[in-house]
Formats: sequence, structure tokens, C-alpha cells
Amino acid sequence: MRPIFAACLIASLASLAAPPVAAAPTPVDVYDTVDSVENQSLYLLVTGMKNGSKQSVQTEYEVDDPEARADCKRYAVLALSKPGKYTFSVINSGARYCRLTAKS
Repeated sequence: MRPIFAACLIASLASLAAPPVAAAPTPVDVYDTVDSVENQSLYLLVTGMKNGSKQSVQTEYEVDDPEARADCKRYAVLALSKPGKYTFSVINSGARYCRLTAKS
């Protein structure tokens, strides 16, 4: 009887453990370098070299939220001003559209 009680107690305590943390959203595009960024009404126009690419490309991203668009532009300008120090990522997931990551 005691082993069953102990097993039930352990199982009930395990269910109280913290739920697993959701994985970070996967970026749509990751830029190693940013050459230019433009804010165009509902769009953000980014020119730069994507991760693993040798050529600069120009891509337009729809960002409905004006604050998120301004944040993305700020991140891209920072990546533009310090080439090689940051990677600029477009996430486009939920309320968070962009990410700036320091290269190690």
C-alpha cells in the first residue's frame, strides 16, 4: 500500500512543476548586414545581406503596428551603424516583429 501512495504523491507533485517554456519564435529572415532601411506607411523596406548570402537583397515586410515598425527601424539602423556587431532578424510573430542580437 505504501509504494502506491508514494507513487501517487510523486506523480501529483510532478504535475505541479512549472510548465515548459515556449520556444522562441523562428525568424523569417536574418540579416548579417543591413545596408538601408525605409519606413513606408504599413511596410518596412530592408536592404542587406541575409545570413549565408553573398549578395545584398531588398525585402519588404508588412508591419501593421506603427510602434513595432518604429522599433524594427531602430534595430535596423543600429545594425546599419555598427556593421558586423549585430544580426537583425525579422520575426513577424505576434506583437514582436524584429530582434537585434549581438554577435559573439
